[in-house]
Amino acid sequence: MSSAVDNHEDQVLDDFLAEPAQDRLTLELYLKRYPQHAGALLDLFTAVTLTPPVSTASPSSADEAWLGRAVGRMRRRYEAAADPFQNVAPQAYAALRTRLGVRSATLTGFRDRQVELGSVPQRFLQQLADALGASVDALRAYLAQPPRLAVQSYRAETAPQAQGAKVSFEALLAAANEPPEVRDRLLSETDG
Repeated sequence: MSSAVDNHEDQVLDDFLAEPAQDRLTLELYLKRYPQHAGALLDLFTAVTLTPPVSTASPSSADEAWLGRAVGRMRRRYEAAADPFQNVAPQAYAALRTRLGVRSATLTGFRDRQVELGSVPQRFLQQLADALGASVDALRAYLAQPPRLAVQSYRAETAPQAQGAKVSFEALLAAANEPPEVRDRLLSETDG
């Protein structure tokens, strides 16, 4: 316990809380020693005795189920946004290009998320997802992210940044110098 010299109210209250028990006997002892702080001691005693103890019970099964569902949703979102191009080796990239009948620059536009997702025909998205071994939803989630640059070495002091605006599928095909017949084929595809 504190000596009579330490009678500042905050110190007295701290000392009361530091006692092994904040029961009625301890309160009476402090009231006798520090009558000038009786109001503050009574307020503190009331607050301490009326505060429910902190529960250390384990979470209920409903809490665990809710948490499990939340973690599952987070995991699915994370997996859905995974890079489907991540494990495509250079030889597989060439085969992918051939299978889809497009130029490298067109695939690079998709890899670097440079294309507006809403401008790409569903049939081409499905073909690309199948060729990558990914679901259409996973490909959509990936393409919905901001544009990026592929990891490359560079000599500048700061890394180059991806352009902020995405381009339409048609503009991507034009920029990739796809032949007119390829552009017509890819742009005329319908969801059927």
